[in-house]
Amino acid sequence: MKKRGILIIHGFIGSPDEVSILSNYLQEKGYLVSVPRLLGHGSDKDLLYKVKAADWIKEVEKAYLELADTCDSIFVIGFSMGGLLAAHLHDYGISGLVTVNTPVYYWNVKQMIYNLFSDYRNYSSKYLNSGKGKPLNAMIQFQKLLSLTKPIFSRLNCYSLVLQTADDDTVLPISSDYIFSKIKGKKRLVKIAEGGHQIFQSDSAQEACMIIERYFDDFIS
Repeated sequence: MKKRGILIIHGFIGSPDEVSILSNYLQEKGYLVSVPRLLGHGSDKDLLYKVKAADWIKEVEKAYLELADTCDSIFVIGFSMGGLLAAHLHDYGISGLVTVNTPVYYWNVKQMIYNLFSDYRNYSSKYLNSGKGKPLNAMIQFQKLLSLTKPIFSRLNCYSLVLQTADDDTVLPISSDYIFSKIKGKKRLVKIAEGGHQIFQSDSAQEACMIIERYFDDFIS
């Protein structure tokens, strides 16, 4: 008997660890979960100097097809940049799509200023170090991926959930409004008040996991 599969795609300069709370949660609910590590992320960071956006797209396509061999239905969850990559699977007949804090417009300066006033020591260090480990080529490829993906959102016509934290300091929350306005089909937009960009490493992680699980339950029922 084939299983219900979920492909989770992590974010830019991230790793499967940043979404491990979500992946573990969904595995415990009986889903077959795949969380591939994107090229240049993790132990092979030297590849970030030469990796292309097309390489990341090919990787998620390969991971999807591998999951499709053993699953009847597949949902795709993209966290941050992973949501951009998830959109490129629109022609594969995915059962559903979830984007979480996915960028269209980034750097929420207003939220960054608020964070600095509320906790200067921690956030000043975070923002000063934000460019470390991000080669210029990788930044260019991220921007290229974003440019390639924006027109694709309007081609999406599947059961979709757009999830966004209101206090995201990396992605402007209006990004979720843009994505939601472009995609077609049965869709839902949910905004969570707190959780920052790394929602699955915040106190709102459990809430986000439950929202995503309920979305899957609605589809199945």
